[in-house]
Amino acid sequence: PDRTFPGLLGMSMGPGGMQNTINGQAYPAVTPMQVATNDQVQITFTNTSMGMGQYHPMHIHGHFFRLLGTAGGTQFPLVKDTVMVAPMGMAGSSVTVQMTMNNPGRWLLHCHNMMHMANGMMAVMEYQGDTDGDGLLDRADYEPGRALPVVTIPDTAPQFAPGAAGVIATQWTPGQIVGLYMGPALPAPVTIAPFGVVWLDAQQIVPFGIAIVNAGGFANFPYLLPNNPLLSGLSTGLQSIGTTPLPAGLLASTYQSFGIN
Repeated sequence: PDRTFPGLLGMSMGPGGMQNTINGQAYPAVTPMQVATNDQVQITFTNTSMGMGQYHPMHIHGHFFRLLGTAGGTQFPLVKDTVMVAPMGMAGSSVTVQMTMNNPGRWLLHCHNMMHMANGMMAVMEYQGDTDGDGLLDRADYEPGRALPVVTIPDTAPQFAPGAAGVIATQWTPGQIVGLYMGPALPAPVTIAPFGVVWLDAQQIVPFGIAIVNAGGFANFPYLLPNNPLLSGLSTGLQSIGTTPLPAGLLASTYQSFGIN
């Protein structure tokens, strides 16, 4: 393997009492495991938790484990995204897995026992570098495998009610210019090379605003919805166009729908 990490599953005293931990740390106060695209990573999960009920089904997001020491050997290992680690002192209390890091981003590794997870048994695997070369680090890029702007909207229901305020943001290369547009979506998206995929009907789109992408990688577009109950149920589509130093000159973003509650 290119990188090897311990996976000590235990408990420790925290500010609010006993916590479930990975390598002595309880989420969110964890040190990310740093990896890179195409790394072969090995983790040995070892259950050090006291008590017969401390089974830990360990789960990785975005990847699959190869289980070492199984009947399949190294040529045909079992492949899973969750592996059960038995209580300390029992057979299976230590399990070694390997995985290929082929999905750039920032991913959770955690116990699938919901009580253990909520009590801190979560770690973070974080890719280094910038796989798609768009100026955004893989660990923060919403589309780390595709160099294109990404439209985001608020994630709480009250921000979609009549009279509510919020921010629509487009993630893109710092220093570039982004225009946000709204309107009805086409019956099917149209690909226009090298510009990208067009989702909105060009005959009916309305400019929402233009902004420069800040150092954090976002162009922000504040909004205030009219306080009119008759608007409930209204929806529209959102898409940005961003400038780029690439030969394309301009790139279309991902598509995002926006509805009023």
